Amino acid sequence: ADIINLSLGGPGDPDDPVSIAVDSAVRAGIVVVVAAGNNGPISSPATARKALSVGAVTKRDQVAGFSSRGPVVWGKQTMVKPDLAGPGVAICAAKWSRWGTSKRCFDDKHITISGTSMAAPHLAGAAALVRQAHPDWSADQVKAALKSTVKPIGGSVVDRGSGRVDVLRVVELQNPPPLAELDPISIEKDASWLIRGNIASQNLKSWSLAYAPLVRSTPESGWQELVQSSALPRRGSVLHKLSLAPLLDGEYILRLLVEDKDGQQAVDYGYVPVKKLVLLTPRSGDIYRLGEEVPIELDISRGLKSRTLAYEYASIEHPSIESEEIDQWV
Repeated sequence: ADIINLSLGGPGDPDDPVSIAVDSAVRAGIVVVVAAGNNGPISSPATARKALSVGAVTKRDQVAGFSSRGPVVWGKQTMVKPDLAGPGVAICAAKWSRWGTSKRCFDDKHITISGTSMAAPHLAGAAALVRQAHPDWSADQVKAALKSTVKPIGGSVVDRGSGRVDVLRVVELQNPPPLAELDPISIEKDASWLIRGNIASQNLKSWSLAYAPLVRSTPESGWQELVQSSALPRRGSVLHKLSLAPLLDGEYILRLLVEDKDGQQAVDYGYVPVKKLVLLTPRSGDIYRLGEEVPIELDISRGLKSRTLAYEYASIEHPSIESEEIDQWV
């Protein structure tokens, strides 16, 4: 097979057997398109590292409310999915048995169906057109071509990936695009994290790594460049050592952008959750008697520079907020 479409899914992660099978199929040269899932986290095998994971948009290019959002977080690793989006709302399709007979369209043998399972075949069809035009392109190149020629739409990359598929634009490509692929990011308590990835290009102009705050349902903006280079790194090498020190607690998106000398670009994204300070105790619902000491237990990242803790407290009887600072702690 040249292309596989999987309009199915269930619980899982990138290391489950089905996701691993998808990765193996892609390495064997097959483009594997997978529906991202509906009304929940990204489903497996859309969680596969090399899958072309597809979210759904409306006919007005708005991310469908049911389309599963990313990121994918498992163990101590993170990854951005879906990869891109396609039409998935009120799609006219062949009727099966008596299911959905009240949603007829075109004739009595067709009904309208919504779901990422309807969006994925659009991408599979687009991939087939690319393969027909360029049978020598690898599965990774087909995926990069689809991701790099999208129409920008609203929402964050964790909502709709790089954008909505643009079939006309992708089939007009004459040369294979460069490749940009970030490895899953390992979440550690260290003050800095190693960002690894793969970059490939026949005529590289430059590549850059940048970050921006993640605001759900909002396109990323205010990109801050971390590194820029015109040298092609070795496969799987460290692209950057990301210091957490200047970052406030919150969620961030990494963007790997690669451009060749023909002006073609490739992009991939990563997800960075920063939480340098976590309150372990007291927990919500804990009860302490009058005069009893209240232990404060924290989980502190090595990326936290400050050694001063300021906290605020109040009681139901005395709702005014008071604050204290601690310069030393155990």
